Amino acid sequence: MSIANVERFFEIVQQDEAMNQRILAAPDRETAVKLTVELAAERGLSFSESELEAVINVYSDVSELSDRELATVAGGLKEPEMAQKLVNKLFKH
Repeated sequence: MSIANVERFFEIVQQDEAMNQRILAAPDRETAVKLTVELAAERGLSFSESELEAVINVYSDVSELSDRELATVAGGLKEPEMAQKLVNKLFKH
C-alpha cells in the first residue's frame, strides 16, 4: 500500500539525519516533494506525490493535537517532531 510506504519512509528519514537534511535543504516545496518520492523509490518504497500529500495533510494538523492524539496519528513514529519538520518543508513553502 503506497500510503503505508510514505509512513515507512518517514520512519527511515527519522533515523537517517543525512537524508533528512538533504530533504530539508531542498530549495522549494516542489523540489522537496520530488526528492522525497525519489529517495523513497531508491529504498523500494514507491508512492506518488499525491499519496505523499495525503499523509502530509494528516501531519499538518499535528500541532493542534494533544499528546495522546498525536501518538495515535503518528502511528508509532518515534519522533513525530521530525515528521512535522518534513511536513513544514514539503507543504509550507
